[in-house]
Amino acid sequence: MFFAVLPESGISDGWILDHVMPNMARSGIPRQVCLVLGKAMLWRVFDSCGDDLVPSEQCIQIFQRYEDMGHCYQKYSYSDS
Repeated sequence: MFFAVLPESGISDGWILDHVMPNMARSGIPRQVCLVLGKAMLWRVFDSCGDDLVPSEQCIQIFQRYEDMGHCYQKYSYSDS
């Protein structure tokens, strides 16, 4: 499965490495692995079905960094589509 980031989101590869997967990126895990896992993490965090799978502290931190870019976050559910 491949997770893509929408260009209009303002989220770059660097942003993912810095704010979603910082510990893994700093520990020497290959960049591409961190990006694949980071995109999957973003999908899970922004999707309402992931509420019980990602620690709330981590979600809050990601949402705060996203808001720092001037965006408002919105959780999506399958019923929104």
